[in-house]
Amino acid sequence: MTVIESGTVLITGPTRGMGRALTLEMAGRPAPHRPDLLLVGRPGQALAEVAAAARAAGTTAREIPCDLSRLEDVRAAAAAARGLVAAGTSPGSRPGLSSSYRSAAAFSTAFICSRR
Repeated sequence: MTVIESGTVLITGPTRGMGRALTLEMAGRPAPHRPDLLLVGRPGQALAEVAAAARAAGTTAREIPCDLSRLEDVRAAAAAARGLVAAGTSPGSRPGLSSSYRSAAAFSTAFICSRR
């Protein structure tokens, strides 16, 4: 397992379950070990709330509203992922998809989830 010391980490699905737990765990780390967070999730209040909780814990958190069923949203999120150290994906994400993607949206989703 790789330990993230600093930099920027993209987390998909940050509003519930494992994605939320990962967001809050990373946000609560001591300053030298706390990365900046790019939170990619469905637009709405839940995304704003988890970003606010991460900021309250001391990290820099950027909300990236993204509906993964919309290719435009996925491309915009990928463009926002500059300086990325690692990606933390929720169980619903599929970064290990094979090379036979069924659509550009599936490819872009896999790309944003596995980009380093």
